[in-house]
Amino acid sequence: SLFADTTYVWKGNSYNLEFKASNSIDLLTFIMPGLYVDEGTSLTASLDKEGRLEASLSSNRLAFEKNYLKGIDARFDNEYESLRGLVSCEEMRMAGMMIMDSHLDLHGDEDHLGIRFDFENSGDLINKGEIILHNSLSRNTDGLQIATELLPSSVILNSKEWHLQPSDFVISKDLMDVGSFTISSGEEQISLRGK
Repeated sequence: SLFADTTYVWKGNSYNLEFKASNSIDLLTFIMPGLYVDEGTSLTASLDKEGRLEASLSSNRLAFEKNYLKGIDARFDNEYESLRGLVSCEEMRMAGMMIMDSHLDLHGDEDHLGIRFDFENSGDLINKGEIILHNSLSRNTDGLQIATELLPSSVILNSKEWHLQPSDFVISKDLMDVGSFTISSGEEQISLRGK
């Protein structure tokens, strides 16, 4: 369902891509100001004649303006007729939040994609968590539609535990329909429902 044209037949071609960044500050400043790719960042991808995919990304630092990833290592393959990915990152800063020692696991099969994200920040206050999502992809007349199920999860922020209740929502081209979403900590609760 990910692609509109499902009639494509693999013809047995093979491809290889290898990229290693050198000092690219001047070029990136010209192409996309604010983007930084650390010297030594490497990206490799290969697709053999049987259709087996292997890809990896390794970088000490990738950044865009104030957001960055440090110590990133990513691996992807399609062994066993499914898409698998593991991304680990030593330090991440996104939208003002600092996340340490994070892992993103992906597993895709047919029209389903499982996502598991966990992190654990060390420090005086405990910050750690795990979030698990199951996604189903489909197509309708408006295009791609993703139905997401959030499994029971928990996140500890500043030593305060928050529970994410089982939730479901659907995302399509022009709509996000939240069937239910609830996060709670003790007597505090935030709930969302609607389109």
